[in-house]
Amino acid sequence: MDLDTGRLYDACAARNRHQEFLAFLRPWARRCPTPQVHRVLDHYRPHRHRKGKTWWAAHPRCPFHFTPTYSSWRNIIAHGFSARQRHVRAHGSLAGVAVLQTPVGRYVRGGNRRAVPPCWEATADALLGQLAHIRRTYETVH
Repeated sequence: MDLDTGRLYDACAARNRHQEFLAFLRPWARRCPTPQVHRVLDHYRPHRHRKGKTWWAAHPRCPFHFTPTYSSWRNIIAHGFSARQRHVRAHGSLAGVAVLQTPVGRYVRGGNRRAVPPCWEATADALLGQLAHIRRTYETVH
């Protein structure tokens, strides 16, 4: 998701390995005109692979930011993917990646026609306070 415009970008791959992840990243590093392109990622294994970390180190204008473990429900990007997944699954049974590409592409194009930038309502202090509360809760020994 481009946070400046709200537009979604997608790519489908037959597998979910670090090779496909790097293939997804490379064109973006060349294509994006902004001085920095921040990427928000979860802790999925291909995102943390040694070669991904090497790529990241070689491209300082493309920093990675990892969401805290078990907090994807706080991530606006994860909400977008969740909505896309529910929409695509609700409209039929899918036999594989090739069959999935058409409905996902249709969903992204439809969303991009009415895209608006996300509205951040919380302040940084409020978010940091919530994260501190979560840490205290999870660190409590019962």
